[in-house]
Amino acid sequence: MKQFNFSRLFLVLWMLLCNVFVFADDLITEQVVVNVEEPGTLPDKISDADKDRITDLKIIGELNGTDVRFVREMAGADFYNKKTAGNLCRLDMTEATFGEGGEAYCRSEYGSSVSLGSWPSSLQCDYFLSHCGKIEYVKLGDGITKIGNHAFEKCSNLTDVELSSKVEAIGSEAFYYCSSLQKIVIPKSVKTIEFRTFMGCENLKKVELPDELNEISSQAFNYCSKLDYIKFPTKLASISEDAFKNCNALSNIDIPSLESWMNISQDTHWCTAVHLLLNGEEITNLVIPNSVKVIKDNAFYNCGYIKTITFPKTVEIINNWAFYGCASLISVEFNDEINELGWGAFYNCTSLENVKFPARLKTIGSFAFDNCSSLKKAVLPNEIEKLDQGAFANCSSLYYVSIPESVNAIGRGVFSGCENLKALSCFWAKPIAISLAVFEEFDFNNCTLYVPNGSYDAYRTADVWKDFGAIKTIDSEGPQEPKDPEPCSAPTIAYTSGNLSFESSTPGAEYHYTIKDADVATDKYNTGGKVQLNGKLDISVYATADGYKASDKATATLYWLNAEGGDDTNNINLVKTRGVMVTTDSDITISGLNDGEVVTFYSVNGVNLGSAKAVQGVLHFARPNESIVIAKIKGNDLKIAIR
Repeated sequence: MKQFNFSRLFLVLWMLLCNVFVFADDLITEQVVVNVEEPGTLPDKISDADKDRITDLKIIGELNGTDVRFVREMAGADFYNKKTAGNLCRLDMTEATFGEGGEAYCRSEYGSSVSLGSWPSSLQCDYFLSHCGKIEYVKLGDGITKIGNHAFEKCSNLTDVELSSKVEAIGSEAFYYCSSLQKIVIPKSVKTIEFRTFMGCENLKKVELPDELNEISSQAFNYCSKLDYIKFPTKLASISEDAFKNCNALSNIDIPSLESWMNISQDTHWCTAVHLLLNGEEITNLVIPNSVKVIKDNAFYNCGYIKTITFPKTVEIINNWAFYGCASLISVEFNDEINELGWGAFYNCTSLENVKFPARLKTIGSFAFDNCSSLKKAVLPNEIEKLDQGAFANCSSLYYVSIPESVNAIGRGVFSGCENLKALSCFWAKPIAISLAVFEEFDFNNCTLYVPNGSYDAYRTADVWKDFGAIKTIDSEGPQEPKDPEPCSAPTIAYTSGNLSFESSTPGAEYHYTIKDADVATDKYNTGGKVQLNGKLDISVYATADGYKASDKATATLYWLNAEGGDDTNNINLVKTRGVMVTTDSDITISGLNDGEVVTFYSVNGVNLGSAKAVQGVLHFARPNESIVIAKIKGNDLKIAIR
């Protein structure tokens, strides 16, 4: 039997690999300039030996499909969008244009062949460098005025593109999933950003939009997860559905004027709370311009830092989701001309406490005040006719509602989740028919129903209304509006024998706490290789109880100290540390000490502020007029911030 020769097989494989791969030392890194005097001749200008070695190429002249196919192969993608051995990283097309004819140069996403001068490409060169994974930089000249559909799709290493100021249009998905692209300046003549143009550009941080831009199409910037700031131009008229979907870092929206912003047709939702800026200055007190009659859908969606709103007399309608997620909004006083509040108009405005409803209001749309968890009462105006589905759902602090006799329809779940509603005043002589679903997740026994004199029996026998635990008639002085519940007593925080303890003077108090470790870190970076640990836990807690509002939040810091060997502390653990708790809500209080242990306090400038001795493990020291003090405890220095 003939013996198998492994060394010969290895030699053959090595030779084959050398023909496939180009080693870094063999790459041509200096720019190669090629003048294509006749379309279709680029392959004749570059030898097979150099085709995969060139990293920097400048092309002069008119290109047809044959030339484009050759460039694609040099940049890492063949006709079928499969990887090639090409290493072209930089492409200068400042003196190049696209013409007709030549070979088909790639397969489209629909399976058709793409050529220049025919559908689906024409002369804008659709799919020009799509899937070319080697390309990093492209510069286009004045002869290229349209960027084709999918032109740079999935160029995963493309970091920078310089477009000519003559560019008038950028096609759909032109930069689709160019995951390394960091910035883009869109030429001033571009009026539309098309469907998914920049979708998946996850490292795109900066976009300069042109003054003439009129429309941002659906999903144009979807999944641009590092985009954190964008400035919109004056002439922008439309932002389509999901244009900025999954832009989780986008937190600053800069607009040229409120008038132009409120004229935009918006169908997009910001992922997180955004700061709304007017020419760089944040808007916290929003004054709607006098020219506005209708506040459009999504106009201030998730503008989470607006605190107040002033409505002029001209405003008549507030449309759907107009102020959704304005979580810092505290109070709203409408003008009396507003007659309609749309779907979710103030949904998730979690700080909204007080609302004065407009006198001519006819309809409160579905979920208009859903999850306004701080809203306390709703006295509805005398002309209102309809409360749509979920209008006040999940208003967990709502304790009083007054409904006039003008209301003729109450939708499902209007008061769902209003767990603290204590009094409901209704002014129909004969109660309207409603579904039990109006009061989903509602305890009828905790709420008193107030009804007109002479109507007690009508309510006591009517479906749903009869379920209220108490029904009372409205006397001559009107319904007895319940008092706003008192807050729980703020809890104290202590640390003894290795345990945290909370205590509130309110009977039946329950405690809600958060503990944060100051040393927790994820994906951090440093060059020195050493990380200083703070050894402390930040603690916050508030109390709740039936019949009371939530208490104020109490805070404290638990420090882990080096324990002295041989001392008599019972707080030493196996690694020779002990914990002490510091609070600064009134005086400085330190617990977890040894009885009789002395602590000395200093300013940051080293001035001795005094000392105090622990009694039963707890020390109190009068709060000094300092923002930061240093406490010395048996060789440990604690830096204490005075809150």
